[in-house]
This record gives sequence, C-alpha cells and structure tokens, in this order.
Amino acid sequence: MIWLTRDMVEAFHRESLARFGGIDGLRDEGLRASAANPPPA
Repeated sequence: MIWLTRDMVEAFHRESLARFGGIDGLRDEGLRASAANPPPA
C-alpha cells in the first residue's frame, strides 16, 4: 500500500484550489494526520 506524505497532500490541495477555487488553509490538523498517516505497525 502507498501512503501519501504531508507534502503530497498539501500539493494536491494547492492544485485543487488553483483549478476549482475555494478557501486556503487547514481546518483540523488532527483529521489530516489521521487520514494521511499509516496506521501503527
């Protein structure tokens, strides 16, 4: 399984904002971390 890094997620977010508009920023760092980080082994 491939896990996305924080940098990758932020790059996807910036590209999405550039294409479709929206509000920049992160509402909840904990949610981002739980979605993007691999589970503990």
